[in-house]
Amino acid sequence: QGLQRLAGPVNGLGLSLNYALGRGSDAALRHARETSVHPDVYEAIGTVRLLKGHWHRDWQNALIPTATTPLDEAHADAADFVRRELEKLLPGAGAYFNEGDIGEPNWQERFWGANYAGLLRTKQAYDPRGVFSCHQCVGSELAG
Repeated sequence: QGLQRLAGPVNGLGLSLNYALGRGSDAALRHARETSVHPDVYEAIGTVRLLKGHWHRDWQNALIPTATTPLDEAHADAADFVRRELEKLLPGAGAYFNEGDIGEPNWQERFWGANYAGLLRTKQAYDPRGVFSCHQCVGSELAG
């Protein structure tokens, strides 16, 4: 029922269920374990993505944001609703950083899981002044 509630567009958002690495070979999975990707992601049979913008079937609805693009409150509210519903369906599930939710409050755990502490140590060793940073990147919570 939860997926049925989310299956239709919510305020211009679309939900995509994608088959992914589920058929990965033993060698592929072995090498995946050597990366920083959250284990929930590389062990998953697929992904759930919330889409808006140029993926939308109507190009006129495209959103290509810039630094000055105002926040669409209705979109943000819809995304929050979907995030809460997905958390009910998949509590504590990992997420793929490159396609992650920019509003995810628990992004360290969601994107990297148990890998985060080691990644943060590496970040601090090689970039102690925090020169390289981005939203939700390892160590970004330490930047002012």
